[in-house]
Amino acid sequence: MMILHQTRGDQRPTTSTWRVRIAVRVPRDDGTNLLSDATRRVETADGVDSVEVVELRDIDPTLSATVVTVAFRIEAELTESALENRLADAPGTEAVEHVEPA
Repeated sequence: MMILHQTRGDQRPTTSTWRVRIAVRVPRDDGTNLLSDATRRVETADGVDSVEVVELRDIDPTLSATVVTVAFRIEAELTESALENRLADAPGTEAVEHVEPA
């Protein structure tokens, strides 16, 4: 016997809140606040609805940029793995270190 599962195509995912820790590369000559620029870069990730800084975890200055590791609270209509992939593709992302439901 074969059992078929049917899903409605018009169901939309619900918005979830996530705690994430991301290392973001911020150019030195950008002239903005490190946290503001890191937040702006994370906000560009497709599917991310809102971003809130929770804690600045680390600052690592390099020759042409500064890498900041920041804990964020993010709202998105994405699964955990999809969110991790989208954040990894955001401009300046060095590493997505942690993703979990808030």
